[in-house]
Amino acid sequence: MADSSLPSSTLSGEAGGLTAAPGARAWVVLGMLCFVYVLNFLDRSLLSILAKPIEDSLHITDGQLGLISGLFFALFYCLISFPSAGSPTKRTVSGC
Repeated sequence: MADSSLPSSTLSGEAGGLTAAPGARAWVVLGMLCFVYVLNFLDRSLLSILAKPIEDSLHITDGQLGLISGLFFALFYCLISFPSAGSPTKRTVSGC
């Protein structure tokens, strides 16, 4: 049974358990995550949307654009991942 000292708007009784309703901070975090997701989607699709204007302005072929957007991006991503993966392992964790 719900405690009468708590406001009923913040509680929902389901099978005898009490759960708090999400607060304003949770909605702000959800909004920020949705915004970052939209930016991530736009960032990933922007090169394909602008492929033809990029080809025209740089005077490159479809194959060259494919290398830039595929192979060279993958190589760059792999090479950058090694230094960034090693940096957290150099730190020591204390207080455990």
